[in-house]
Amino acid sequence: MSKPVLLLGLALVWTPLASAQPRINLGQGFQPRLENMARDGVGQSRLIVTGYIDAQVTGPFVVSIAQNGREIASASCEAREPQYSGESQEGLRFLRECGTEWFPASSLATNRPADVIVAWVNDATDARTEIFRGSFPVLGFFDWTGMDGRNPVHVEQRALRLDSAFGTVFARQYMDRIQLTFATATHEPVRFSREGSIRCRVGEGEWSAYETNVELGTTQTVRNRVWARGEVREGGTERIDTTWVSFDARLPVAIRGRARTPTGGEDGEWTCELRTGDSGSRVVQRRVRFSVVGGWIQPHAIEAQTPAGRGAVLMAAELDAASTPVILDPAIVRGTLLGRDLGRDGAPITGLPRRATVPRITTARVSRRR
Repeated sequence: MSKPVLLLGLALVWTPLASAQPRINLGQGFQPRLENMARDGVGQSRLIVTGYIDAQVTGPFVVSIAQNGREIASASCEAREPQYSGESQEGLRFLRECGTEWFPASSLATNRPADVIVAWVNDATDARTEIFRGSFPVLGFFDWTGMDGRNPVHVEQRALRLDSAFGTVFARQYMDRIQLTFATATHEPVRFSREGSIRCRVGEGEWSAYETNVELGTTQTVRNRVWARGEVREGGTERIDTTWVSFDARLPVAIRGRARTPTGGEDGEWTCELRTGDSGSRVVQRRVRFSVVGGWIQPHAIEAQTPAGRGAVLMAAELDAASTPVILDPAIVRGTLLGRDLGRDGAPITGLPRRATVPRITTARVSRRR
């Protein structure tokens, strides 16, 4: 197996928040998804966004989805100050499950990307400042809702392809722990044990294991359900769950920007593996590398175009065959990060398949009840 290549160790050059506008913090990624339902014989979708923001204000923040320059739906939400074990996180806000109104799924075309946008509205001036914009391919699928005589009734549904998150591990410092978050796609709901493990080493040195907690974040579900040839086709490859997963541990190194300092940790090139399963069936979910100097995880040059935020860094991931997302376009993974172009150099990651994995979704004729 070829050695993984370090991609991103991002750190933001921090300025006092009192004089700075809110900015997206990528310490736990940026987690947009589309939710679906059928109502009155029509497929309905809505955008839901979860993520951190470096800010002193709670908002309002406007979340919207647009296509070809036309806004399809939006919502205005407040972002609250998170607390960990009763300790407030100064200058950090959490935008939790900010959802737009429902809109007809068919109004979102599948042959062009959709833009997910977050903007801050200044209450004093009413000025709107865009703090995030990412363009994501749109995946169409179907839901069988019953029969109209002998004719099956199907409605359209929509999902965002989040391939541009798959090549990166998002890391943040909180309290005395470092949390490593990644996105993956599976044909079944993720059921990782909360007792996952992290092991790290410096250079070719000995591995050190760290007690780890595993938490599942948001999930976007593609549940294609089609009546075809006298039977319902669903499950298996007809289902795709895109899930955010977080591993956290007390590592001796630290990330600048929060009120924590390193407790040790040898300087050099670190390799860490995020693993699930017991000793007889280990699966490396992600493998990351980063540089450490003076106990601090070092920034990467790419921070100039894609800052991670205060107390956060980004790291490249090597994908193993056993943990490669089931839907993945290598061109998207190499060229974009969370829907934003990485430029000519792209993302030097390893373990990607040579060809795109095409979702196997049974198509259906869309009809409405009379």
